[in-house]
Amino acid sequence: MWQFATSRGDTAAAAFSSELSRDSCEEQRTVSVPPTILLVDDDLDLREAAAEALEDAGYKVIRADDGRRALDEMTHGLRPDLILLDMMMPNLDGWGFRVAQKQMPDIARIPVVALTAYALTDDERNQLDAAAILRKPVALEDLMRAVDDVARPTA
Repeated sequence: MWQFATSRGDTAAAAFSSELSRDSCEEQRTVSVPPTILLVDDDLDLREAAAEALEDAGYKVIRADDGRRALDEMTHGLRPDLILLDMMMPNLDGWGFRVAQKQMPDIARIPVVALTAYALTDDERNQLDAAAILRKPVALEDLMRAVDDVARPTA
């Protein structure tokens, strides 16, 4: 028996059967936690629009407005499935974030999809070592495809 308070302040009770059918147990095993995306961008409008689209697609989105805040979240235990990273931000840009990330064994292997307004040289692409690099402005379809490819790879 579970009890919970309603918005009116009274207590309602709900009874749950302790007997589960075999089919319902199998259903519960197939339910998965949505992938978590750490979205790091200093552009509030872009960050919120991208977050809304990702959440609508079933992702859990954690937002950070620069690389320093993103690293702070991660040093306090956040382990996203993917980092969506703007390369040009105040305080700590995407390049600085990647250097720090690669030096921290607990988070070094978390894949990154980088967003940049500038064309990168082959050397810069290799140094960045991102799962994908998207050029701004990014079409929503391209962003979603890159995120899906990395966060929800097909078997």
